[in-house]
This record gives sequence, structure tokens and C-alpha cells, in this order.
Amino acid sequence: MKLEGCVLDIDGVHMSDPLLREPEQDWNAAYGDHLIPDSLFKFYSNANYFALDRIPRYLSEEDGKLYFYLKYLVHGIKDLLVNIPDSIDQIQKYLEMQYDPLKKLRNEEWDDYAPIQKKRTFKILIIDLYGSLDIFSEIVAIFLSDIIPQLVVGRASITKLKKFADNSFPEPSGIINPKTKYAEEMHIFLKNHLIGEGTEKSWFELLKLYRNKIAHLGNQIFHEYIFQSKDSEQFYTFLPRVFPITEESKISETESKLLDESFPEYFSRILNHNDICSYSRGLYAKVVEFLDAGFEIMIQIYNETSNFEPNSEILQSLARNSEEYEFLHFENP
Repeated sequence: MKLEGCVLDIDGVHMSDPLLREPEQDWNAAYGDHLIPDSLFKFYSNANYFALDRIPRYLSEEDGKLYFYLKYLVHGIKDLLVNIPDSIDQIQKYLEMQYDPLKKLRNEEWDDYAPIQKKRTFKILIIDLYGSLDIFSEIVAIFLSDIIPQLVVGRASITKLKKFADNSFPEPSGIINPKTKYAEEMHIFLKNHLIGEGTEKSWFELLKLYRNKIAHLGNQIFHEYIFQSKDSEQFYTFLPRVFPITEESKISETESKLLDESFPEYFSRILNHNDICSYSRGLYAKVVEFLDAGFEIMIQIYNETSNFEPNSEILQSLARNSEEYEFLHFENP
């Protein structure tokens, strides 16, 4: 079917209530089931559920384009996060279905496709969690891009916020923008939450590595290492925390003398010490914690800036970064 084969001369459209006065059903469900950060729901509520007649002055230019762009971003984070617990459950299910040596000894069945499904689900989980951080960055850009030079509306990303956090906060000069205090608060927040300490140090960099390599180089780019528990017959799957690993090029026998260190030392050095399930749960919790704290700041910023004059440069930035292509359809799909 091509577009021109559909009825386009329509008399009306079906859409959600543009004058909402209460949360939508999917938001109530996500909040009630604890699938999203509390502050994300509060931000959505504080923005009056993005009702058509509640556009704040700061976002009102050109009939509220930025207001409704913000709406799509906020809804986007919610839609990404609500699926994560199910993805974690699916990963666990596929792990239980895949081959392990004891199943063969016991003559038990396994599913040869389970590892493929597991890797595909893990990829989706990683992309969705990273995506929620990118969306948060775009939301920050709408309000603070005039203070944070790394952020450009329409092109913001969590890596740009990370660069902002890595540098010292610039000393204000001349006339001080009233939003500067919130940019400084955001800077402190990012330093405290993105860098990590102790065993969680560089958690964001590892997430970035997984997201970039799996998304661009495929699900097989990271070897999996499967070990049996010391305390049970359960097997656990671990991923590397270094890239790349091409062990075939240096190991031709199974003797640890071929390494410069013992196998336990080697595995401890190159592997993520969480198995893939506990890592997924921990990463989900870390991202939700980050977003929960971040949206607490964004609620303050939203309230403080509501009556500010619109910033035309922000809307112009979004327009400059808009995209349009000539593609219409494939001739022989």
C-alpha cells in the first residue's frame, strides 16, 4: 500500500483530549506500577499534562512549538522506561532456556535460538536506557542551552552534558542570566551522578561503550563468558568491560601460561563483574536514579522560567536542526 491509495481528504482527526485536566491513563499506570521516576510524573503534572490552553509564556512562541516538542520528549522517556522491567525478565528467561553443559549431561532440552533472542533483548535495553538519557539532555537544552554552550536544541545528547560536567563551571561575567543558578545546580548534579565512585566508577562510559558498539557493530561484537557458580549448579553470563577483545589471536591452547596472568586475574581485569542480569537491573536502577534527581531540578527550572520572555534563538536552533528528505517510496517493496 502506498499513501496515495488511502483516503486523505479527511473530515476530522482522532486525538487525545487537548485540554487535559488530569493524567492520562498510561501515565497513571506507569506511575502506579513504579515504572518511571516519581519526579518525571511530577514534571508531567507540573506542566499541566501539556494541555493546549496551559502553555507557559516562555514556551509560547509560534503557537507553543517548543511546548509541544517538550511534550513529545517527556512522553518519549516514559515510553522507553516502562518496557525495561519486561526486557530484564526476558533476558532472564532466555538465559534459562539456553545451552549449558549440565543440561547436556542430564539430557535436558535447550533452545538454540535463546542466545540470539537474549542478545537482541539486551541491545534493546541498552539503547532504550541510553536513549532516555539523550532525551533528558534535549529537555535540559530547551531551558539551559543559552547557559550551557555544549547543548544545542535539536542536537543535544548525554555526551554533551557529560562534557559540561567534566569541565569547571564557567565564572559568570557581565549581566548574570537568572537561569545561571540552575545551570550551576545542574552541573553539580551531573558531576555527582554521571561520574560514579568506587565500584560504580565510569558506569556511564561503559553504558556508552555497550550502546555504541552493539548498535553500530552488531550483537556479536562482545564475547560472552559463562561461568558456573561456586555455590550452585547455576551458570552466569558476563560481558567484557574492555574493547576490543580478540582472544583467538593469542590463545591456541587452554593453558594459563599463555597469558601474562592467571585466568582469575585475567577475567577479573577484563570482565564486567556483574552478570548480564544483575548488570541490567543495576543499570536500570542507576538511570532511574539519575532521571529522578534530574527532573527534580527541571521542575524548579520549569516553574521559574514559565513567565520569562520566549527565547527566539532556541526555536531557531530547533528549526536549523530540522530534517527533511526527498524519499517517497520504494518502487518494488
